[in-house]
Amino acid sequence: MNHIVMSEELLISMIDVYARSNNLEKAEHYARLVKKNKTLAWTAFLAGCKKVVDYSTVRRIRKEFPFLEKDASAMVLMSNVAAVAGEYGEKDKMREMMDERNLKKIPGVSYVVLQNGQVHRYTVEDEKVPKKAIDMIDSIYFKIAENYNYVADVSCVLRKFPDREVAITHLHRHSEKLALGMALTEPGNHTIDITENLRMCMDCHNFIEKTSNLYPSRKIIIEDTARSHIFMNGSCSCGGDY
Repeated sequence: MNHIVMSEELLISMIDVYARSNNLEKAEHYARLVKKNKTLAWTAFLAGCKKVVDYSTVRRIRKEFPFLEKDASAMVLMSNVAAVAGEYGEKDKMREMMDERNLKKIPGVSYVVLQNGQVHRYTVEDEKVPKKAIDMIDSIYFKIAENYNYVADVSCVLRKFPDREVAITHLHRHSEKLALGMALTEPGNHTIDITENLRMCMDCHNFIEKTSNLYPSRKIIIEDTARSHIFMNGSCSCGGDY
């Protein structure tokens, strides 16, 4: 019997595919085959655990692979799963551990090309973003909440805030939303192209998917570190397998 030897890049892609499609058994199988880029492999796996809210698996993987506690992205994912699963004490302990170890996640950065060819760069809560872009995002928020049942997913918020409304405001200042808001201030039906340096969070994906209902003639393309997402008419090319 012939055995196919896959590169670690392909293995990690397989982990991501199976994790996105809720097949954690297969995703874990491929994650265990990765020998060098273990943190990257298990981070892709943990994203699947967050999607299906499987904290028992997260607890087991965290115990078996303690090196994950040294990676900011992995710790954020594990604490997010804990929060969604209602394990708030576990979430708080992991966030405290991150603070003690000075583990900080790389800030999100998004780039958008406007009609005049200029490339604009935005970071989360970027103070340089024009007010018209902020107003656009806030306006979209109310429209999609009222018409398309959008509810902000505050489990994607990585910091502590005094209340839910402040957390939602922070969530709507993610870099890809700011880039989208800026692009939508321009007239016309041209394609919106946004590139970001991290994997898009679930809330941004849902927000942009709902937003595309409001602009049926526009194609919105988000290129993140995991894949390309093409949003049109309220759906995404990923078919919901975020």
